[in-house]
Amino acid sequence: MWEVKPEPAIKEGEYFGLVAINQSSAINGQAPISDANVENARAEVDHSGRLNGQPYVTMQMTSDGARKWAKLTKVNIKKQVAIVLDGRVYFYPTIQDEINSGKCEITGNFTMEEAEDIVNVLKSGSLPVPVKIIKAEIFE
Repeated sequence: MWEVKPEPAIKEGEYFGLVAINQSSAINGQAPISDANVENARAEVDHSGRLNGQPYVTMQMTSDGARKWAKLTKVNIKKQVAIVLDGRVYFYPTIQDEINSGKCEITGNFTMEEAEDIVNVLKSGSLPVPVKIIKAEIFE
């Protein structure tokens, strides 16, 4: 699937990353977790110093979502999950540990605007499909 945002242009024009998606956990072609499984998501700024003041996203799953998320994260530690909306990849964070509480953080080198974009996608679209990045290329 193509990434939604273009990469910084190497030459003139827009270049989009192509992400290889492994849909082995899909159920009838659908992501195992959807926006219906997200109870709340918020963009926040780190004030503890743990993330050097960077923005991050907190996400709280519904009870059904927490059960599914725990199962998904348990078998995919150190793998990436794609957050997809309308057939485009928005982000593909790496699962660090099993998440069985239904609460998690998405961290990265985000601006506040990017963190808010993640929140909007989490609240309005499909969610993770396990991915194995075989090779990410930038195509015109």
